[in-house]
Amino acid sequence: SVDFCFFDLEESGLVGSKAYVRQFGDWRFHLGMINLDIEGTGNELYVGPTGGGDDYFLMPFVRQTAKNMRIKLQERDTYPESDYKSFATARLENISISVVPKGDSDNLVTMVKNGGKSEPGKVPKVMRVMHTPNDGSKEVTPEALKLSYDFTKTLLLLLNATGKKY
Repeated sequence: SVDFCFFDLEESGLVGSKAYVRQFGDWRFHLGMINLDIEGTGNELYVGPTGGGDDYFLMPFVRQTAKNMRIKLQERDTYPESDYKSFATARLENISISVVPKGDSDNLVTMVKNGGKSEPGKVPKVMRVMHTPNDGSKEVTPEALKLSYDFTKTLLLLLNATGKKY
């Protein structure tokens, strides 16, 4: 089965995802969490954090999906704090996928590694709007949403084809 979740209060301490993990985070029944965050603008596919040991199962499928769709994947070992963290803390398989403007993957990684501060001239474009009064649907593009949808759908179908059962 697949649970589609919309977590609340991420910015207030990951409240929704922590509650979900407490209630349903049994590793014996958990295949993986695919976190869609920072979506809706741009055309660069940013995936992370990779290599921490909690993406061992999912990442080959993410890579194969990108290959099948002929999409260049921006894999990074760093990702802004998001709901994936609740799953990672519980040692549950997870990965985060974003669709961002070109160059934002590197700029977001730098910002995270610098404790939330961007280098001069390298402020991620998404951070100029995200969590500001200007954050709204007028910033979302149909192309970015389609990329996110198509990638996620293809990834889920590929995972389903493995026949892995819990």
